[in-house]
Amino acid sequence: MPELLASAEQRFSDAPAIVTTEGSESFRELARSTRSAAEALRRRSLRPGDRILLAAPNSRSLVHAWLGAIWAGGVPAAVNPELTNAEIDYVRDDLQPTVTLLHDEVDALDARPIESDKPAFTAQPLEVAAIVYTSGTTSRPKGVMVRHAAYTEAGRSFPEWIGLEGSQRLWACLPLFHINAQAYSLLTALAYGFALALTPKFHASTFWHDARALGVTTVNVVGAMLEFLAAQPEITWVESSLRTIYAAPGPPPAQRDRLEARFGVRIMTGYGMSENPFGCAESATSRLKAGSIGRPRQPVSGTFENELRILHAEGGDVEPGEVGELCFRNPVMTPGYWNETEATTAAIKDGWLHTGDARILRRPR
Repeated sequence: MPELLASAEQRFSDAPAIVTTEGSESFRELARSTRSAAEALRRRSLRPGDRILLAAPNSRSLVHAWLGAIWAGGVPAAVNPELTNAEIDYVRDDLQPTVTLLHDEVDALDARPIESDKPAFTAQPLEVAAIVYTSGTTSRPKGVMVRHAAYTEAGRSFPEWIGLEGSQRLWACLPLFHINAQAYSLLTALAYGFALALTPKFHASTFWHDARALGVTTVNVVGAMLEFLAAQPEITWVESSLRTIYAAPGPPPAQRDRLEARFGVRIMTGYGMSENPFGCAESATSRLKAGSIGRPRQPVSGTFENELRILHAEGGDVEPGEVGELCFRNPVMTPGYWNETEATTAAIKDGWLHTGDARILRRPR
């Protein structure tokens, strides 16, 4: 990842990298701020391999801190800034971070810039770059270890997965503690020189006005966000440059058609997870099938294959029309969960990641 940032600094230089309502910074400025944050974290005793806990809303400062930690060889774990004190304490006890920056402390890291030309810590592609904590809706959150190559390969591949062409301005209204915003938005921006617009959070009532003000072309949404937009009165929609929405999970075909016509956008769907950003993406045929998640996503580099099996409870492959568990295998998927040997053993068997999600196997026509 540091190599990707260094390359972006050289290739895209003065082009806008991060855009907010307060202004923007170029790729050169982003790289300088990242090096400054890395040096500030080193002065707080962060060493290669150390964990750092970050809890703050989307901002340029959060991007600097997250990338800066990786530049210094640390392993950042960004979490929801709205967690309760007890929830933060749980994550902190689990992660055992060398440095913890909460809310305004992230901004304070940027307050006194430190000029630094120290090179990045040299990391290998399959080493862990960051930790993403799961939502913990059914159990205690687990820290998913995400490799450098998972981020960089996903960032380079995302535009092809959803059919983006030409120059883009991406919008991260999803939080940067989410793998979607990290891998598909921030890393794609670094890989292609796209500007990345940041807003602290998603607001359905101002969504289209925000899109116009920020000049964005593409946005990623999850869960019920499309339903929230559909429920807004017509007056909240305004014309903007937004043309593509990536939604996971996506709406049924008929509802998608109505939303595309109403908002003048193209809605693409897929399946991904923190454990494996290389999930599935829709194809021309799967787009017509209600509930389809498409086919396994592949890296544009062609350096590996993202394999998918759907297994029944006894462990064998299901037949077409049968329900089974989605299982993936590729070299960049997670090596497991931080500090969770039992959960890792349960999830990764014989090199296959068992997602716990059930799907019906349908052969392509």
